[in-house]
Amino acid sequence: MSTVSRKSLVSGTLFAAITLLMGVAMFAFPPAMQTAKMQEFTPTPSTDVSSFAGMNIGTQFYNLTFSTDPNGAAVSYFPPGTQQVYARWAFENVPQDTRLVREWYLNGQLFLKRDEAWNYTWGISNINFNVISIYDFQNGLTPGYYHMVAYLEPRQAYPAAQVIGDFVIAAYPSTIVPPSPQSGFSDLTMSTSAAGAPVVNFPAGTQMVSARWNYANIPVGSVMRREWYLNGVLFNVREEAWSSYWGNSGRLTHISLYDYQFGLSQGQYRLVIYLRDNPAVRIETGFTIGNGGIVPPNPGTGEMRFNNLTFSTMPDGLPTFTFPRGTLQVFARWDYTNIGTETTVIRRWYRNGVLWLERQEWFPSGTGRINNISIYDYTYGLPSGVYYVQIELAGFPQTAISGTFEIQ
Repeated sequence: MSTVSRKSLVSGTLFAAITLLMGVAMFAFPPAMQTAKMQEFTPTPSTDVSSFAGMNIGTQFYNLTFSTDPNGAAVSYFPPGTQQVYARWAFENVPQDTRLVREWYLNGQLFLKRDEAWNYTWGISNINFNVISIYDFQNGLTPGYYHMVAYLEPRQAYPAAQVIGDFVIAAYPSTIVPPSPQSGFSDLTMSTSAAGAPVVNFPAGTQMVSARWNYANIPVGSVMRREWYLNGVLFNVREEAWSSYWGNSGRLTHISLYDYQFGLSQGQYRLVIYLRDNPAVRIETGFTIGNGGIVPPNPGTGEMRFNNLTFSTMPDGLPTFTFPRGTLQVFARWDYTNIGTETTVIRRWYRNGVLWLERQEWFPSGTGRINNISIYDYTYGLPSGVYYVQIELAGFPQTAISGTFEIQ
């Protein structure tokens, strides 16, 4: 639902450097990378996706991971100077007349795209596919936030044949002379880049915010915990061991929160950072994106409105923004107020940035709660990806609400 100094892309070596090889994967969000997912709240199953007729759901990509070795352990945080990173994933039932597309982003900018015919030597199914890498053996890969997308073309015909992953290549932290022998964090600020001016109020549509702070006398191996709150609700937690690459004292600039596809959700954010086993070493800050989550007062009792969109595997389950691979069904739940008669609701479901499904139907009048809308696939499980949902009444754009969730 975090991380590294923003630098411009360095050399043509990196641009030219995409290789193919073969490995395995098990995707998990990097401990140092965090994506905000919009959360809201919902209840009996009627469905938006009753079947996947015409879609090749049996053709799938899944379990994307990264490593410095084709068969190495999955890694999401790479130290300064890393020369090569492999992308590994599994695939099933890939037709031989398709094309494989890979898109690589650095700090939110597309820097490399490869499109090639599916190679028959890769086979039809493979759980140990590690054909892709980027490298720069001369200068090392540029520090920054990396985002990788791989999919089959034609994309609409193979909605489950897509994987998305993120990792960080760290920069060397700056050296800070500790003011005392005590362990501590200080000077936590947010910005749109690792070295940018501090910002408290970010505009709507902001894709990434970077957290930067000083640290002193932190023992290597200490567990750092980061808690991200949106509108008072904890939505993301990360724990990771303090790395020897960072040293005991310095300034970290490689932690970030981002959503490069849809932009970060608007609202009031709070970031709390502390050592799990020494909570006295703690720092926190707040910032806003867009209107800060402040809902303007209803100017009249007759204003039609949708709000509180959330997702869950149950009609009345806890709001969730990240679902495990193999999830069979996801419910969308939301509140409605003062809805007139004879209105039509439009629901659009996007997956990995592509319109996946659209539904229009009559909507009940009055005030109440919807919790009987869902997508499901009881045969294969819903395909992995980042989902974005837009809901509004036809002809009444002021009722529009949206939310994001991920199936890993």
